[in-house]
Parts: sequence; C-alpha cells; structure tokens
Amino acid sequence: MTKRIFNLRNVIAAAICLAGLTASVSAWAQSSGFNKLFGGSQDDYVNDNASFGHLDYRNIKLAADGTIWVCGSTESNDGDLAVPGNKGDVDAWLLNIDPATGQIKYNRTFGGTRFDEFCSLLLMGDGTVWVCGSTTSADGDLTVAGNKGNADGWVMHINPVTDQVLYNRTIGGSGEDLFYNIAISNNTIYLCGESASAFGDNTDNGFHSSTSGSGTDAWLVGINSTQNESAALTYNRCFGGVQADGFFTMQPMIDGTLWCAGGARSTDGDIAAATIGNHGAAGKADAWLMHIDPTQASAAQILYNCCYGGTSDESFTDVNVLNNNTIWLCGSAASNDGNLATAGNHGNTDVWLACVDSTTSTLTYNRCFGGSGVDARYYSTHMQFAADGTIWIAAQSASTDGDLATAGNHGGNDVWLFNVDPVTNQIKYSKCYGGSGDEIMPSLALDPAHGYIWIVAGTTSSASGNVPASHGGVDLWLFNSDIATGISDVEIQTLQIYPNPVKDELTIENYGTGIDNLTITDLSGRIVMVVGAGLKPALTGETTTINVSSLPSGVYFIKVGNNTGKFVKN
Repeated sequence: MTKRIFNLRNVIAAAICLAGLTASVSAWAQSSGFNKLFGGSQDDYVNDNASFGHLDYRNIKLAADGTIWVCGSTESNDGDLAVPGNKGDVDAWLLNIDPATGQIKYNRTFGGTRFDEFCSLLLMGDGTVWVCGSTTSADGDLTVAGNKGNADGWVMHINPVTDQVLYNRTIGGSGEDLFYNIAISNNTIYLCGESASAFGDNTDNGFHSSTSGSGTDAWLVGINSTQNESAALTYNRCFGGVQADGFFTMQPMIDGTLWCAGGARSTDGDIAAATIGNHGAAGKADAWLMHIDPTQASAAQILYNCCYGGTSDESFTDVNVLNNNTIWLCGSAASNDGNLATAGNHGNTDVWLACVDSTTSTLTYNRCFGGSGVDARYYSTHMQFAADGTIWIAAQSASTDGDLATAGNHGGNDVWLFNVDPVTNQIKYSKCYGGSGDEIMPSLALDPAHGYIWIVAGTTSSASGNVPASHGGVDLWLFNSDIATGISDVEIQTLQIYPNPVKDELTIENYGTGIDNLTITDLSGRIVMVVGAGLKPALTGETTTINVSSLPSGVYFIKVGNNTGKFVKN
C-alpha cells in the first residue's frame, strides 16, 4: 500500500455566500427546520477500502432553485438506494434533495464492481454537474474509461435532466491517483489531489517519488470542458518531494492562476525550494500553500510556495482567497511550536484558522480552536464567510472541554459548528450536533436567503441526540441550523442591477451610499471578480458599469458595501 500523506481528505470550497435576504424567508424555511437521513442498510457517505482507505472529503452545494446537491459513496442497494442499486462493492453516489418536500429529485450510483467514490462536485449554470473522485473499477460505468492501475483519479460530467453522462474519464498511472477537489476557471476544469504514479498520464509531469516508491506528489490536472474525453489534458503537473505530499483544496482566480493548499511531508524537491520550508522532520506534515500559474513555462509556474506549521502534523483543508494578498485557510494542527507557538493549541489535533499575507508570507491571523480531544479528525474541516465578515466552520470533534465546554457533545465524534469573528477574535456561536455514535466528515453551505446553514455529514447514530432513526450502517445526514447570528439582515432596496440577464455590460446603481468596491461570486461561493477598494479599475459615485463578458454563463451574486443582489450571465 502506497504511503500517502493522508488517507482522508477534506473540500473545497469555501468563500462568501452573499445571496438574498433573511427577510425574504419562504414558507418552507419558516418551518421547524430540516433533519433527515438518507441511505440503506449498508455504509453510505463514507466507506473503508482495503486498497486506499477513506477519501474523507464530501461536498454540499446549494443550487439556484434551493435544492441541495451532495456527493459521496454507498455500499447499499436497498432503502434510498433500492432503485439506483449497487454495481458491486462501493459505488459513487450523487443525489439532489428538495428541502421543501424532503424528497430526492436525482439519485444515481456510478461505478463498477470495485471501489468508486465521488469527493467533490461543481454545479454549472446550465444545470449540469461535474464530479470528481477516485475509482479502482474497470467495468460497469468504467468499461470505456478503463483503469490505468490501482486507483485512478476520476472525473464525470452529468446532465441530471436527461440522466446522460457527458464526460467520463480516468486519469493516472499504475500507482494510487486520487482527486479530491474540482473547480473551473474559464473553460478549464481543474482537479487537485495526490498521485503515486510516475507513468501513464503522469509520464514526464515532474513526479518526485519514483525512485523511492514510498510517497505521493501533490497533483494538479486541467481538462478542457468543451472537449471530449479523448482530448489531451490541458495541464498535468506534480509538485512535492520524495515523501507524501498532497493538494486538498484550491481556488482559481480570475487571472487564470490558482491557489492550492494541502499538506507536505517532504523536505526536498519543491519543499526545499519553498520560501518557508517544512518545520518538521521528513515524514511530518506541514500545511502547504502554493500559487500556480499554469500558463507559464514550467520553471515560472510557481508564484508562491510556503509551508506553515510546527514539528507535529498540520494541513490546510479549505481556502478562501479574498485577493492575492489575503488568503484565509482552515485545517488541522497538532503542534504547539513553530507557527503554532502562539496559536493556543488545546491538546491533540485542533481546528486551525489562519490568514496569510502573501506579500510578506506572515500569518496575520493565527488561532487554534478545540479541546483536549481530536477536533479536526480526518482532515474534513470546512469554512464559509458570512456577509457580516464572520467565519462559519464545520469540523468533527470528540472534545467536551476547552472551546467545546458548552457546545454539548452527544457522544463520540459530533459535528461541531462554530462562528468566529476574526476582528474581535471571539467565538459567537458554538454547538455540537449528533447522537451517541460518530458523526463524521461534515461539510457546510450558507443559505442566507432563508437564514439557514446547511450541514451534511455521515452518522452511525440512530434516534439519539439530534439524529433521526438510522437506515443501518453509516447514513448520510442532512440538516439545517436556523441561526440568526452571523447571517445579517441586509437592505438592498437601493441597489439596482441591470440588464438582468446580462451579456456584456452590467450597470450597478447604489443610491445613498455610493459604490467604492464590489465583489462578484459564483454559485459555489468562489470570488470571480473584485473591483475597486484600491484595485483597478477604481469605482466612484452611485452608478457604475462593469464588463462581465469574460464570466461563463450562469448565476452570480454581487455585493456592494453591505448590499447584495443576484444576476444571470448569458
């Protein structure tokens, strides 16, 4: 079995959710909330595999129609999986849930007779869905795509309306190759993860561990979303050293570059060349942050390369780039020295929230959250920025003391949801959700239009604590938390956006307070455009026009000061 940095993986996405008003709560959102399990009698949402273990990253995405998309894996062929069935062993699972009715709108398994799993998903403006993960199958849905040996990185493009697979491809070589996160920049679909292959698709892509055979490299792949599966990869490169290194999350920027974050156990190769190298001995993981320009020649692609941590193990599992100088990251930290000397580790592994000034490589915010137990287990910590600038974080925790003394752990590992104000450094909300069993791999999505935070997790609990009756094994648990703090009421009557839909030029009017900066995000919360606030072009007055022709078709959210709105790009 290949030695990897982590058998368990977090997701991407983390950014500011800006859409809608708490005042415009719909009828279903005024109910007591949503709390339901999905699955069958076997393990769903998370599964062991003898070959390469868990990939502990899962996505939850809020669609424009208010439905919830979740991806993962399942062993079941009964219960909610009776119709899609199981093709053998563990299948990848994609489902779409309507919170208004509690019904599943789309429910399908993909894979073959071996281990198949989706880790991350991407909602497109045309209603289609891109998903990525890993597979060891070569039959079933992988008959044509094939298997290049062991575990391959796997990417699919699915039309849920017609139930057609538009793109289906495995990428990798003879080793273990794993995709954890998916994102889009213009027409390029990017996939990041880790690879143990030096051959196959990874021939001559810079793999560092081929001589020792004991490690993985961080892996970044690009495909052209407008081409078919047989087209050449638009980008494929490995980063790292001879130990185990991986990219767990990424954020594309509007200039075509990408910020990638994860963990590095190496002290040589790209880690030796880092501005700040690994703080521990080889084999100990530092959190790792890179800025990459895929359009440049190989030697000029790495724009930023730094490690952060101490002598124990750290990783970054979520990233939110506010601009190229301000990068927020969250993950896990077990050290109390190095960069963690003043962060306040509570013992064992804590949730770590940090902000990096990339111009100086310094940490402008640096704090650990948790108790004496393990509070960021399985590297599945996610964050989202609220409209008021506070940060919501979902992690799994077994602690009952420290920052969780009043959070109310129900037993074992619970989902820990908390909100922190980075300006005051105060925890504004802290609560555990779960039952007597284990709640694992939480992911969150903000829904400020309804005043909710949506949480998805795996659970072994049954009819205890907050958890409904189980279907058996590990179930997928979806619930929302009706929380006012951190999701501010905003007034947007003064904000006018037109034409809407728009093709090229978008006019913004903000009477009374004027316009000095604006931010545009896509449906996943990723920032796609920032104008003003010292950037060029600068904004002045109460009316301005910006060119959005470079944005792909889809739904976008715009924030001007404290006001928010939504527009459709044709």
